[in-house]
Amino acid sequence: MGNAGLVLAIDPGVRGCGAALFEHRMLVKASYVANVAFKGEARAVEAAEMAEQVKRHFPLSLHAAVIEWPQVYAGAIRAGKSKAEPNDLLALTAVAGAIATKYIGTEIFTVRPAEWKGQVPKSIVANRVWDCLEGVEVDVLKVASRDAGRLAHNIVDAVGIGLCYIGRWGIKWRSK
Repeated sequence: MGNAGLVLAIDPGVRGCGAALFEHRMLVKASYVANVAFKGEARAVEAAEMAEQVKRHFPLSLHAAVIEWPQVYAGAIRAGKSKAEPNDLLALTAVAGAIATKYIGTEIFTVRPAEWKGQVPKSIVANRVWDCLEGVEVDVLKVASRDAGRLAHNIVDAVGIGLCYIGRWGIKWRSK
């Protein structure tokens, strides 16, 4: 799966998305795409504008788009181990869906965080991503991470999602 053509991997957000473009299994571009229209409240119009920004940055004919699909960890919330607000994920879901509509005709795949990275800390995920990259790919991610500053973890996640899809993450990819 994922060997041919261009693959765009997305870590969705309302304020901005991490994005990673792979060509023939190699990372060729990674960036943080900011939502220039975000005014402080996540509504449908902000989700639609975020999708439009992604399409402007990646106006390509893709083989596939792989988008992280938000996941509620209800058990952890009920057990008091998480104080996360599940409603916050609704806006992320809207962004993921809106991005999918920008690439009609492209195979769209979704992957939940637990499916590609499990429940490990961001630092461990980042180390795993760096370990999967080779040569020029490392340079691509270094430049993107430097440019994104504190938002670089979104780019790293997008790269990880893409690596998972193209089979370089070490887990078996599931179909749609």
